[in-house]
Amino acid sequence: MKKKLIPIHAILLLTLSITDLQAVDAPVIPMCEQELVIVGDAVEVEIAPIHNDKAWAFTARWDDNHKINPEMRDAMARIGMRGTFYLNRSEAESGAGTEYALALTQEGCSIGGHTSEHYSLPTLNPNALFREILLNRIEREAEIDTPITSFAFPFGHYAAPEEPEAMERVTDAWLRSGYHHNVYHNFVYNNPFMPAGYASSGHQVKPGDFKIDAQNFEKQISRILDNPQKYQQQDAVISLGAHARQSTEEMEKFEALIANYTKRDDFWNANETEVASYRFQSKHTTLTPDTKTQGTYHIVRPRASYAGNDISLTLRLTGPKPQKVILDGKELKIQPNDGNWLVNLPYSPKQCAPEKITWLQNGPGEKHPTPDSDFPGLNFLLELTTDSGWSLSLINNSDETIRNIQVILRLPAYYQDGVRLIEVPKLQKGEKQNLRFEQGPVQDNPIYRDGAIFAAAEVDFLYRNQPGRIYATYLGAPVIRLSEDVRDASVAIGPLPHNIETIQKLLPFSIPDAPLSPLTNSPLDQWRTVNDDIRADFATNRFVVYNQDLEWRKAARSYEGKSAFVVVVCDISLLQSGPLKIKSGLTLASIGIDGHDTPLKDGMTADISAGSHRLILFFEKNIRGAYHKVMPTYLKLTVHEEPVDYLLTKQLPHESI
Repeated sequence: MKKKLIPIHAILLLTLSITDLQAVDAPVIPMCEQELVIVGDAVEVEIAPIHNDKAWAFTARWDDNHKINPEMRDAMARIGMRGTFYLNRSEAESGAGTEYALALTQEGCSIGGHTSEHYSLPTLNPNALFREILLNRIEREAEIDTPITSFAFPFGHYAAPEEPEAMERVTDAWLRSGYHHNVYHNFVYNNPFMPAGYASSGHQVKPGDFKIDAQNFEKQISRILDNPQKYQQQDAVISLGAHARQSTEEMEKFEALIANYTKRDDFWNANETEVASYRFQSKHTTLTPDTKTQGTYHIVRPRASYAGNDISLTLRLTGPKPQKVILDGKELKIQPNDGNWLVNLPYSPKQCAPEKITWLQNGPGEKHPTPDSDFPGLNFLLELTTDSGWSLSLINNSDETIRNIQVILRLPAYYQDGVRLIEVPKLQKGEKQNLRFEQGPVQDNPIYRDGAIFAAAEVDFLYRNQPGRIYATYLGAPVIRLSEDVRDASVAIGPLPHNIETIQKLLPFSIPDAPLSPLTNSPLDQWRTVNDDIRADFATNRFVVYNQDLEWRKAARSYEGKSAFVVVVCDISLLQSGPLKIKSGLTLASIGIDGHDTPLKDGMTADISAGSHRLILFFEKNIRGAYHKVMPTYLKLTVHEEPVDYLLTKQLPHESI
């Protein structure tokens, strides 16, 4: 059956330019075509919202590289449930490497994306944000030989209330990375930056991470099941979650609690990858009746490689039972379904999702070894050209022709055209093709050049008549840019005791040019600025107190769950006098300016004269801490809505944290 990519771009030359591709808010979806014939009397044809026209999809999501995940897989298998494990980067040294990931795909389960390093995504600059999301997907796909299309956010963070533009950055990077399903319902359906109708989600219910709370679980799920008109409007999906941390005794309680639900006739027990594929197909498949031949329909549906799974699409036929239903020349089974009929539309074998996935790497910043290829003789190379465009070399030194080649170039936010699609009919044995991608429109703001640029070519093809995929990635050397912004101009200390004595002791440090000397030998009492690793990954509009220094982390744990101050000093210059407005991700408790305690009202000081000043800001520490990860805090200072100028401090070398 003829397949089609929408839009189609003819490929006639060995070296190609694709500057005519238009920028898109939602990625263009690679599609395939099928022909459906319904023999018999006329019937009404609809796409069922859930596979086999069930009322609900029932699934589970379990986050992080927890050692207990295999036990949760087994517990679900014993009660007939399927779920998805959302993993961070591969960690062979801690037992969460390739064998661990493969084991979690057994018993009908699957893998989802959860970023490489489990950072809070709104804190990252655009390049690091894109790399965190996409690199995790590529690495884990290459381990399990299965597409990953569903995603869970670390800490549940995809927005920052104090910084609305952070949600736009996160959404853009997520879309560019090839995901179309997210476990966070609000991210998909209450997100002004999400293209309408593109992605899917579900409704989460929590049985309990450590202790199973049956009463609370029943309350949560009953609220959904008792209000189907409300909860089925967008995605009729119920998902358990979110962490497998239960003891053996609690795991037994989990099984007893959930077993009755997996036996329900109106539930489709599936993993999140299957749910994501089905919902994506149901949203984006079109059935067009042939105006000349009754019962003949032209189907255009997303390719399984993009949907992520080969799950068949269910059609609901209302009317007399058809004599036959034929898809691409093959007769399909017709199932009775409470007064109507169901047929499931499979993909053809050549249209299925890839069975082998390999990752090939290039660039001066690559840190991971290139794994052995599953496709001997194929070598794909992605390179950044001298004019900031891209070149993808496709080299076929195998013993046969590869066909139906689809290339998706995935680029970071610096490039306005972030997802570019092209198809190549075939690459004969011994042949090399070089695909040329022009730079196109780019972002002017220098933050889009911070850190290391990361890009990937996702190449799907038929190899020996089996679907395959090769990722060719490029990781550049980090751009280390010292900027006049709070990230690089601030000096931080803490956490420190939450009392007036701390404020009085530290207030003199706000005197201009006062030496930033340590309070004691404790790691918490040392003034710190960011090092190049922090600078390369995190957004400029954030200051950093929490860090990964082992001695600091050990000392900081004494404040876990307790009130404390984190303190920031920065030198600024005002071009005009006026009140200083302070907007931050933490509550500001007190401020000192030029050695004087300064009153605050609604986050603003009284008028400050134009010129240079030194500030000391006492923030209320986040009670929950999160000391195991760097989690920078948003800070914006303005006068009359105009940003202040930061003065890079010369008190300390910028290599501390």
